[in-house]
Amino acid sequence: MPTSAAVPRILLANPDEVFARSLESILSAGYAVLWAPTVRSAIEQGQRTRPDAVVIAMELEDQEGGLGLCRALRQGGLPPSTPIFLTQPNAATRRQRIEALRAGADELWGQPMDPEEFRLRLAAQLRAKSDADRARNEGLVDDRSRMWNEGGLLRRAEELLAATIRDRSAIGAAVLEIDSETLRDDWSVGDRLGEGLRRWARLSDALGRIGTAQFGVVAPRTGRAACERLGVRLVRSIDMTFGETCSWLRIGFIAFDSAAAAPAAAELVGCAATAARNGAPSAEDARVRCWRTSGA
Repeated sequence: MPTSAAVPRILLANPDEVFARSLESILSAGYAVLWAPTVRSAIEQGQRTRPDAVVIAMELEDQEGGLGLCRALRQGGLPPSTPIFLTQPNAATRRQRIEALRAGADELWGQPMDPEEFRLRLAAQLRAKSDADRARNEGLVDDRSRMWNEGGLLRRAEELLAATIRDRSAIGAAVLEIDSETLRDDWSVGDRLGEGLRRWARLSDALGRIGTAQFGVVAPRTGRAACERLGVRLVRSIDMTFGETCSWLRIGFIAFDSAAAAPAAAELVGCAATAARNGAPSAEDARVRCWRTSGA
């Protein structure tokens, strides 16, 4: 079975509740199974939960059935390392297997299905996914948003910090996050936040996705007053992206008019994250919050 500390999430897209429950019983030990009876619900759950594997019935009725859903998930940002299994109620022919592979599936399973073989193949695919994800995370770019990931952002922050110390200028950092339990782990909301942030941030700023719906900004040559204005501009621009006032949005920031007084990059970004939760609210927009310190 998979050795990940988190329980792998398996998205099961199948209109047949009896078959879905049967397969769920096969996977009940060691996996969290999410059932979606329609293409639409499967796409919504795929965007929201980012499953570790997907099992799709070919007999889904809308959007070209299982093949259409498979293509939609792949085109919609499901990582290539995430395995997709297609199932059908009869034996698979060579032509059907090739069509499944071309649609982005890893395997097509016909009936009758051997439960033990299916579990072993799923576990093997998830081990491969874990290795691929680990290699990607050890890189510097988030594959979903194409921004820096946490490691990449911190490395870039160290470079910017060194440059601003050399030219004796200011530096600021901000962290954007969500004050809502229901939205905090929603990948689709995080994607929209990333789009808004990329559209309205300055070219000189370093942007990174450091969580599902959490983003960091490192702003060179940006003192406290300018960093506060940047935060206000970003929250209001994201309101425009969503078409409503995002009351659940928080931006915490910390800034030093002299970068020589700033801490190391990891602590700088960490202080901004803490400010988002319990910093001093800005007079212009209470969703923007400043790190409480006399040194900044």
